Amino acid sequence: MNVLPNYSEAEWLSTLKPYQSSSIEILLEKDNEEAVVDIWLSSEGATLRSPFGGSRRDDPYVKRFIEKFKKEFRDFICGGEKYEGERESISGFQGDAKTYIVSIMSSSLAVVLGSSAAYLAPVIVVMLIAVSKMGVNAWCSLEDNS
Repeated sequence: MNVLPNYSEAEWLSTLKPYQSSSIEILLEKDNEEAVVDIWLSSEGATLRSPFGGSRRDDPYVKRFIEKFKKEFRDFICGGEKYEGERESISGFQGDAKTYIVSIMSSSLAVVLGSSAAYLAPVIVVMLIAVSKMGVNAWCSLEDNS
């Protein structure tokens, strides 16, 4: 995806359901985008409480899932062949594309990751906020942005 529309944080957040956007807004007030992605993907549920005995971020399966999510997101944004058709669909979309982008990315990554689009949509939005702040080319040029 060479061109990602330049939407603000509020505009990206508006693509989420209210219960999702309010949780993400609270997390973004306290942490940076990368930390919010890790928190969301390692949470036990909507309450975002740590499980008994500590954080799930130490769980090897959770770590692998987070790493795989970030790799797939990077492949989608930075030109991985696997997502060429989806990027073409986005570039051909007429109108306000932000909700369409989040929907296409969430459903595409959910299939690869064995997850659900509804679970991934909030972290897709958080990552899109981070990319929008830097620009696609700058973000993709980082050696390690996971």
